Amino acid sequence: MTSTLIHRPSLDDDRAALVESVEHLLVVKPDLLANGTVAVLRGFDRASREARDAVTAVVRAHGGQVLDLTVASCAGGVQDWPVVDLVVAVSRSTVATAETVARTWDAPLLAVAPL
Repeated sequence: MTSTLIHRPSLDDDRAALVESVEHLLVVKPDLLANGTVAVLRGFDRASREARDAVTAVVRAHGGQVLDLTVASCAGGVQDWPVVDLVVAVSRSTVATAETVARTWDAPLLAVAPL
């Protein structure tokens, strides 16, 4: 399942909405963190790292941990990595990889709106 945010005024607004969506999802589905891990796919830019940090704070507040990923770190596949409960793509450039990762782990995906 992929949930793409459709709010498009700016990428910064999309990232803020994404963090709010993660918070909301963890509140309404507290059992979502069965394995306790959320994978965050990000770019190397400052805004991606800041969004990752914001998602990390939310996840930790709910007792979970974050697996920090980039497109390059997923190149060899993720099937041998720990199973995650949710995949979050904080950069538009990572959405396609995040979809593949989410399918591999059979996890829901939250992503910023693509261009």
